[in-house]
Amino acid sequence: MLKKINKSFFLILGFTSLVFATNAQMNLQVTTLKNVTCNGGSDGEVSVTVTGSTPGAILTYQWNGNSLDTIATTITISNLVATPSNFIGVTDNTTNLSKAGNYTILQPVGAKYSYPSLNYCKDYSSNPSPTISFGNVAGTFTSSPAGLSINSSTGLINIASSNAGNYTVTNTVTGLNGCPDATQNKTITINEIPKATFSFSTPVCKSASNPSPVMAIGATKGTFSSDSPNLKFVSASIGQVDLSNSDAGTYTITNTISAAGGCPSTTSNSTITISDCSLLGIEEIKNENKIIYPNPAKDILNISENIKEISISNSTSEVLKSSNKIETVAKLDPPHFPPFFVEVSSNGTKSTSLN
Repeated sequence: MLKKINKSFFLILGFTSLVFATNAQMNLQVTTLKNVTCNGGSDGEVSVTVTGSTPGAILTYQWNGNSLDTIATTITISNLVATPSNFIGVTDNTTNLSKAGNYTILQPVGAKYSYPSLNYCKDYSSNPSPTISFGNVAGTFTSSPAGLSINSSTGLINIASSNAGNYTVTNTVTGLNGCPDATQNKTITINEIPKATFSFSTPVCKSASNPSPVMAIGATKGTFSSDSPNLKFVSASIGQVDLSNSDAGTYTITNTISAAGGCPSTTSNSTITISDCSLLGIEEIKNENKIIYPNPAKDILNISENIKEISISNSTSEVLKSSNKIETVAKLDPPHFPPFFVEVSSNGTKSTSLN
């Protein structure tokens, strides 16, 4: 009879684990002689007795992938690990009759457990509790390094109160009767929901260098896509836009990070405007005795007039370059990414041109 005297050990009252297999010629009896002393040990023993076999016949015993040929009708099998039920069989090699039985080996309770997952996401995942395996108990739960909020008695993890990182969680069950403590470790990872935020410098000319997204601090590149097939990417994984193969227009670009590590899929959008700057023409701009050339400008922008002040702004009115030198002809390096606006002050008036 088996009696549980506390949460840490099973007491065997007599060796009553008997299994019989019978027929008219042969019987098989298996008796547990010794259970495992300490959790995880391998010192269990059973006795196997055969009756009704052919006198002097060779008997083949089989268990756990092992076999033994002998004329002995009683054997002891040692060095067994704990198991709730295990097969053992014997064959009389004279009559070819076979019989089978089972045996049970117990052990003190252990520390085996599992969590529903090993990966969780801050501000998203539910707090997980461990499932304790049969024949094991919840002892004391600890974690390393610091930063994981865990209930030492139940193993419940508070995701919101924990820091992102990798942790080793240990369940420790105190050993009795000179046995070492039973332990089991699990590696738990808590991830931050990934950031997908990015932006492009815009507008940009088709003739400019292919732009790449500027990622926000802590953001990650996933897979970039456009709301229109008219925008092409050099690489969807890095988000670089292929200007020469894209049509002029304004596009919404999406960075998508796939669900992973217990976290959901994350997306972020940004717009980019591609301008066909050649549509401005190649003639000089002449207005109010002011001549601005060449158009479009590449390296030097020439402005001819009685000039008091010059400024160059982008489409968002940000002043990129300026000069207040008074001269008849001004030369000013233009920005690298037109279109832009040129404002010239002279004779008390201001005029603006698109270049």
